[in-house]
Amino acid sequence: MVGTPIPGAEATLTAAPALNHANLTITNNLSETVHMRVEVADTEPARELGLMFRPSVPPDEGMLFDFQGDTTSSFWMENTILPLSIAFIDKDGVIIGILDMQALDRTPLSAPGPYRYALETDQGFFRAHNIGVSDKVVKSNDTTQSVVVPGMPGCYR
Repeated sequence: MVGTPIPGAEATLTAAPALNHANLTITNNLSETVHMRVEVADTEPARELGLMFRPSVPPDEGMLFDFQGDTTSSFWMENTILPLSIAFIDKDGVIIGILDMQALDRTPLSAPGPYRYALETDQGFFRAHNIGVSDKVVKSNDTTQSVVVPGMPGCYR
């Protein structure tokens, strides 16, 4: 059944890592700025969990996967119950590719080349804000943490 966690998912619920937040400013090709608040997945456990089991992503929010260096890792949507869009971003903050991903799809999706960051948000967010390849993303840090409870939107402490 769509939206039902896989057996054994309860262990993931208790092991969910706390995530830091950051603010992103994206400048699109029309010189418009788009502001986003993101949870930052910068550890292996946080990157593995990602947005799994969450029923929604708040408007103008998402998750920034920081790989701490260049990677060619693929993404898939196992246990992710909502459709997402993903932007692959190089070390200089330039978007090198954007893809739409379907809920619960196990097909691996890859960037067109090495990237440092991946930004996931509601499917269609990038299109709605005229964000595309070659647009620039700037990140500023924030000390706020969220307690991640899969199946629920972020809860802040």
